[in-house]
Amino acid sequence: KSEMKSIHVPLVKAGVSAISFNKDKSKVAISPNSKEILIYSTEGKSDYRKWKLEQVLEEHTQLVCDLDWHPETNNLASCSHDGGALIWTLKDNKFKPNLVILPKQNRAALSINWNRAGNKFIIGTGTKKLFMGYYDEGEHWWTGIGMRVHKSSIVSAKFDSTGRVVATASTDKKCLIVSSYLEQVDANAKLTGPFANIESQGEILLKVDCQGWVKDVSWSPDDLTIACVTHNSKIHFQNTQKPEECSVVSWKNLPFKTVAFLSNKLVMAAGHDRTPVIFEFQGGRWNMVKQLVKEKNEREMKKANTMMDDRIKMFDPSQLESKKESSSDLYLKVNPDLHPNIITHITKFSEKEVVTADLSGFLRFWDMKAYYQQLKEYFSNVKS
Repeated sequence: KSEMKSIHVPLVKAGVSAISFNKDKSKVAISPNSKEILIYSTEGKSDYRKWKLEQVLEEHTQLVCDLDWHPETNNLASCSHDGGALIWTLKDNKFKPNLVILPKQNRAALSINWNRAGNKFIIGTGTKKLFMGYYDEGEHWWTGIGMRVHKSSIVSAKFDSTGRVVATASTDKKCLIVSSYLEQVDANAKLTGPFANIESQGEILLKVDCQGWVKDVSWSPDDLTIACVTHNSKIHFQNTQKPEECSVVSWKNLPFKTVAFLSNKLVMAAGHDRTPVIFEFQGGRWNMVKQLVKEKNEREMKKANTMMDDRIKMFDPSQLESKKESSSDLYLKVNPDLHPNIITHITKFSEKEVVTADLSGFLRFWDMKAYYQQLKEYFSNVKS
């Protein structure tokens, strides 16, 4: 029995390039692999066929790469291949854009992430720079301070719980922890945690040589571990306080694209294999413990692929129109619980559900409570 809700129609046909929910999951922001941002009302329901489109945000001029909806301020941050970042604020129940001033930023802005307080954000870019953004009270605008820490594009950047350090993932095959103290917003903050006393900016505190393009990075809730996934089908688990303690797990199949901690000892990763994989810290080391859905009926899958190839070769529009079956349709007939395309995002939806999104526009809602029970873990109090 599958512990996952499968809907066999996409939410958006072009695919999901970015997704972020508000605090109570009553609304979601999605980029349909385009320059647009779609705001849906979900009413807290996982059946996205019942979601209602409320607003289309069109200020970006190229593909929107990342979104982050802050749970307390309700501000939505977005970044794009156009090189820009926007902070969207709600006014009269509609989002209004505010441009972020990013000096000498002329390439794609690839990732964006709020700190926990919602008064600072970090942007990873194609210029090899990190931009630390905040609201300038004197000038009355959002602005960013650039820090060059990598030798190639920064595809993912995430704050720890204090906001005083950031973990970065780059195509230079490095994953870094970089100090990100900003006096304007951090000076009076009362914080706890392993990085609570950091008061520097742009200092590389830890470097992980991943020997492959790093696709994504994630913090454990206690900030004592970071996980990063690489294009050589590996996942690295680095102890943030002990540089010598790094556990590398090789995955037997295709590379992961996204990774997320579900607890201090449980991680979900997903990507080109189109199904999430669970890793657990047990016996003093990290191990792969479960692939949530395995591809089945390989013979039928090859048959479905052959049917599609034959139709394309025949180039018979009338036949294609009469069948009305895409490659995704054929794939889902054989593997109804798998994503039909690369999984791009993992995010928490409720106390027991995790949602994954893919490049064909499908979402999957995984009932993780059942898997927690299978793994003999208690995760009812997992932090977001």
